[in-house]
Amino acid sequence: MLYIEPHLKEPFLDHLARDERIVWAGQPEQGIVFQPKDWFLIPFSLIWCSFTFVWIILAAKSSIFFAFFGIPFVVIGLILLFGRFLIDRRTRSRTYYAITNQRVLIKIQNSNGTFTAVNISEDTAIRLHLRKNNPHDVGTIYFSDFLHFLKNQDNEQMKSFSKSSYRFFRINDASKVHRLILELQKDLSTQQEEM
Repeated sequence: MLYIEPHLKEPFLDHLARDERIVWAGQPEQGIVFQPKDWFLIPFSLIWCSFTFVWIILAAKSSIFFAFFGIPFVVIGLILLFGRFLIDRRTRSRTYYAITNQRVLIKIQNSNGTFTAVNISEDTAIRLHLRKNNPHDVGTIYFSDFLHFLKNQDNEQMKSFSKSSYRFFRINDASKVHRLILELQKDLSTQQEEM
C-alpha cells in the first residue's frame, strides 16, 4: 500500500460515495517543467519578442502611436516566453489526483473548481509513459473512459481512439501507481463478472 499524505485527500472528500475510499492521492511534479513542445515554442517566442521590440523602437522614431500599437504583441511574446511556464506551474500546484476503490479522480482547484471522475472498468484504457533516467520514477498515466474501435470491411481492428482522455501528469512513483490501477481494474472486473 502506498502512503497517502492527509492534505492530498482533502480536495476529494466531498466527491466520494458512501462505500468509496481513497487508496492513493498525489500531485503532478512541481516547479518549472519543460516539455517537448518547448523545443519549438522557446525559439519562436524569442524571435517573436525580438521582432516586436525592433518594431517598437523603429515605430517610436516615426510616431508614438505606432509604438503603442506594438505593445500587445510584446505582451503576447512575453507570455509565450515566460508567462506560460508560470501559469502551468500554478495550475499544477492546484491539481490533485486520487485513486479510489472504484474510480480515478482529478481535481483542479481554480475559479471553476474543475473535477473529473473516470470509472475504472475492463474497457478503461490505461497507458504509462515514463521519463528516461529518472530516479523518482516520474511518469504520466493516461486513461480513457471509453475505448472505441474503427473496423474495416473485414471487421479487423484498424485504429483505436478514446472518446475522452485524462491523465495523471508527471507523478512520482508512476510505476507503482500504474500497477495499483491495473490491480484495481482487475478486481473491479472480477466483481462485475460475479454479479
